[in-house]
Amino acid sequence: MVATSLPAKTEGHAETIAIGPGGVIPEEWGPTVVVIRKNWGTRHIPQNKVDFLDRIEFRDGVARDVPREVVDGWLKVKRLGIYALRDNATDSDFIKATGVTPMDPSTLGRRTVYQAL
Repeated sequence: MVATSLPAKTEGHAETIAIGPGGVIPEEWGPTVVVIRKNWGTRHIPQNKVDFLDRIEFRDGVARDVPREVVDGWLKVKRLGIYALRDNATDSDFIKATGVTPMDPSTLGRRTVYQAL
């Protein structure tokens, strides 16, 4: 996987929304960032799931207020499958970064049952 930088058009100029594996976090993003798993919003990360990576807590595939130095190290390990976003990132930014719109839990449950049949 190559370095990923996803642009978003805002007021006539491009702004980077997310940095993928192999990328470098810009200095202007500040000392902490938000990190999301690449499969955020899919059935692979169930609602209310809590897990840890290097003692950093991820809730529903999202870790907030992660020190930039830690994330820089994670981005060098391409197999982790994460995206770094600005500290004020919202769900709409997560959707732009991953290309995934989270499914309603009830729809997701029905879909899983149908796939099993």
